[in-house]
Amino acid sequence: MTQAKAIFCTAIGTPDDARREIASARESGVLATMHAGGGQVAALDGAGLLGPHLNLVHVNGMTSDEAKLLADTGTGVTVTPIVEATMGHGRSPWSTLRAAGGRAGLGTDVVVNAPPDLFEPMRDTLRQHRMDSGTMHPAADVLAAATIDSARAIGLGGEIGLIETGRRADLILLDGLAPLPGDTDVTGAVVTCLGVPDVHTVIVDGRVVKHDGRLTVLDLPELRRATRRILSVTS
Repeated sequence: MTQAKAIFCTAIGTPDDARREIASARESGVLATMHAGGGQVAALDGAGLLGPHLNLVHVNGMTSDEAKLLADTGTGVTVTPIVEATMGHGRSPWSTLRAAGGRAGLGTDVVVNAPPDLFEPMRDTLRQHRMDSGTMHPAADVLAAATIDSARAIGLGGEIGLIETGRRADLILLDGLAPLPGDTDVTGAVVTCLGVPDVHTVIVDGRVVKHDGRLTVLDLPELRRATRRILSVTS
């Protein structure tokens, strides 16, 4: 499994700090992940630091030239469209990277002000891309952004993200769609219609962690009670 290191973005540290940490992570064989915005990509490219050893998060406002650099170097990109819009960071760069031949993964980021799931990010990405491109882009294609494209962005493209022999058994079983005749593809409906209540079973590396809509490895009600007890003591 790929190890990852979150490093200071240039809004917190200096550009030299970021470049030094990216280089250190690459030399150690560790994936570096960093918040970034448009305008930083060219500097990273000039320092020879772009590539699959790096995952840039957000990158709102990046230009088409910056997107081409990221796509050509195989640099991982993760966008979080719901939080980016909620916090005023700007439009998601998913379409910009797509036009340059790259594919961004999807994330949730701050789960205190946005849902902690990928259903709404997928829908938001689909809606925006259809408006940006002026096409009825297939809804089913966006599922890849939450699966294999996200896996590639964080250096796990060979281990997860697809259902294939030899990959880790990370699977989600969904309910909520009526049976359809023949070999009808319902992937598009997963993107446009389903949500958290439709998640029936979750399997992580072959281990069932949720079944019939309930967690199997955690007592969620007890965790909530414990949280309330801690808050009552500290308040």
